[in-house]
Amino acid sequence: MKDEFTSAMHAEFTIDLETELKHKAWCVWKLLGDNYTKYDLIKYCELYGITTEQALKYH
Repeated sequence: MKDEFTSAMHAEFTIDLETELKHKAWCVWKLLGDNYTKYDLIKYCELYGITTEQALKYH
């Protein structure tokens, strides 16, 4: 069953694409830290739906 409160809450606000990308990139870097491999970067970027270029832009 769908959570009505969550659905209503998400319907009340939107964010612009740049803010969404910054947030996703922040999540990637928070998980990776400073010691990361190219493989790990690609893996986490795919999980968050961003490109490695987008993640590197906001590093």
